[in-house]
Amino acid sequence: MSEAVLCGMCNHNEAAEKCVVCVIDLCEMCLQVVQTEDISASHRFKGISTEVVLVPAQKRRTVCAKCMAETEFIDKDD
Repeated sequence: MSEAVLCGMCNHNEAAEKCVVCVIDLCEMCLQVVQTEDISASHRFKGISTEVVLVPAQKRRTVCAKCMAETEFIDKDD
């Protein structure tokens, strides 16, 4: 039988997901969800966000509190 992985932030609860930035294990109480929306013309129709078959217009990222404060989640076109 394998042991449950504990949350890397609080060390009390069982980890449910990982932070996408620093890859630390997070429980459901410590994780934070960032949802960004692509506002390019390819994802919008008459001002409304649409789902494209290949790439979704909205991106959901699970992060820890530290990365939430330090990371800028706005995608920049270079």
